[in-house]
Amino acid sequence: IEDDGNIAELLRLYLEKDGFEVSHAMDGGEGLEMYRAFNPDIVLLDIMLPVMDGWSVLKKIRENGLVKGIAVVLFVLLTSDPAGVFAAFDL
Repeated sequence: IEDDGNIAELLRLYLEKDGFEVSHAMDGGEGLEMYRAFNPDIVLLDIMLPVMDGWSVLKKIRENGLVKGIAVVLFVLLTSDPAGVFAAFDL
């Protein structure tokens, strides 16, 4: 879930090169809907998003019991602050 098209395209290219199937959402609301529809194994989640920020998306996924287990679903926060990655696991 990334609102910057250039970053999203770069990530898509690298992931598809390594054999991953990639779906992309441009905002938090769309990303949450896609998560529910596709039940992915991994989510690359930006913090600063339109409609719903990354923290809210993560919180909604956890509140609704949509997380299958942290070993299966990994939330990577695309942020300039590396502490954000660790903070995500403490919500």
